[in-house]
Amino acid sequence: MFGGASDPAQNLELDVNHPTNVSQMVPTVVGNKYKVSYDFAARPGTGSADNILNLAIDGVNVGDSVTADGGALDSSSVWTSHYYEFTAATTSTKIEFRDMGASNGFGSLLDNTAVCLTQDNQEIPVRTYHIFGNVWNDVNQNNATDTDEANLGGLIIQITNGTITSTTTTDENGAYYFDVPEGTWTITEYHGEDWTVTYPDT
Repeated sequence: MFGGASDPAQNLELDVNHPTNVSQMVPTVVGNKYKVSYDFAARPGTGSADNILNLAIDGVNVGDSVTADGGALDSSSVWTSHYYEFTAATTSTKIEFRDMGASNGFGSLLDNTAVCLTQDNQEIPVRTYHIFGNVWNDVNQNNATDTDEANLGGLIIQITNGTITSTTTTDENGAYYFDVPEGTWTITEYHGEDWTVTYPDT
């Protein structure tokens, strides 16, 4: 190890006997965005022609090549941080670092690599609520369903939150329901002029 590592005590040199690549298959979700981050330094005592690093995603070079001069042989490595963002096209993505410098055994230093999710584009299920009721002929107007009082089928029931409006009809048992997202909803019963609402009283 020449010139010191970036984090914490080791780094990888990509040109020991000849320019080399290092890669890893990373599980990804199609459509999600990820960020590849890494630290780069030139090997002390070498020129910029020896220290050229490319990042490849699924075999294709992306972004600009990173290059630097290593300075004096006894100097410390000068680390710089870099990143590249991409959108996953498959469920497994190949992340690869390629040394593009001269084939002379001296080359690019790599450290502190990471892949992070930056944007999850998967749809989050909308939580819904079940609203239901019953319509009947409250003959004695006591606001309760008595055994001798008939349920009213075929009545139009509407629900709205001011933006979304849904309509249904009561079934043969006078029952109706809606499945709606969270919010404030108003229910309206269309019963005609021959009927008077007794419950609720507003």
